[in-house]
Amino acid sequence: MVVIGKQSHRYEYVDVAKGIAIIGVYFGHHALLPNLLTDWFWSFHMPLFFFITGLFSRKLITQETHEVIKSGIKKLVLPFLLTETFLTIALLIMLHKISVLMDPVEFSHYLYNAFIIENHPIWFLLALFYGRCIISFIYSVSKTLKTSYLPYLRLIIVVILFLVGWKSGAFLIESKLTDYGCLCKGLLAPIYIYIGIVVQRLFFRIRITRYMIIVCAIILLFAYKFPFNMYYFDYPLGVLNIMTSLIICISLLIILRKYIKLDNFSYIYKFLQFVGKNTLFILCAHTVELILKLYRFISFDNDKIAHIIIFILILCSILIFRKIPIINRIYQLSK
Repeated sequence: MVVIGKQSHRYEYVDVAKGIAIIGVYFGHHALLPNLLTDWFWSFHMPLFFFITGLFSRKLITQETHEVIKSGIKKLVLPFLLTETFLTIALLIMLHKISVLMDPVEFSHYLYNAFIIENHPIWFLLALFYGRCIISFIYSVSKTLKTSYLPYLRLIIVVILFLVGWKSGAFLIESKLTDYGCLCKGLLAPIYIYIGIVVQRLFFRIRITRYMIIVCAIILLFAYKFPFNMYYFDYPLGVLNIMTSLIICISLLIILRKYIKLDNFSYIYKFLQFVGKNTLFILCAHTVELILKLYRFISFDNDKIAHIIIFILILCSILIFRKIPIINRIYQLSK
């Protein structure tokens, strides 16, 4: 859940949008929200992170592909591997299989399952890594072509990749087979990233009018009617779900861009901004607590309260882990 690439200016409303989306991920996975609100989040929350990556990662189209791969391994793959390794060790301890930790061969088998087979909620990091690498490669190769149709050619390529990932993933789900290494999910990402790159200039130059705000508000109001699930390759409207999710993402960003400075909501914005700055860590911590079912260790009859407490503890732990240099650096923690 991270936008890779330094920015000369940090856009607060983008952090707020990311904060809203990751809250939807956490509470949606724990079924703490009404169905209508869950559908609302599921209409845009994962595409938002891919779209923002394209909107702000200017180096994607200027850096060499090997540089994009290198930075992606450091900022996406490494957190994925460390989180899955920690999760695997914790699971083995909880299942009283400590002896496995002493057996390199058997332990490596468990790690293989975690890295390649399981497809935990942290799949997003691998999908984002694949998506960034694919977009970088497409731009790198297409630079040699001298044609006015280049943007359309790139669009056709990412659409084809999406269709391959969608249909292949749906087939795997239907056949109860594994999406090894989240490869099919990774093919869904490039189209969102590419659209983010394409609309970059227009988005920042657009003048927000009252009528635009009204249209965006209406779109957000009815967003719950267009849910889909990238994890299960469930796109009820097919490619049209790409369009609806992107329109909803842009509408949310425009609304937040317009009203981010309202004093009446300053504390809410600051909270959401803090959450949005730390979505990488929150996703990784959420994956751990979800798989380990940590709510069982909180003595409340109501599981919903336990999940809320865990979310608060995750946020509080950020302040602690920020003081540990290696954790702070890997998970890119922020105030």
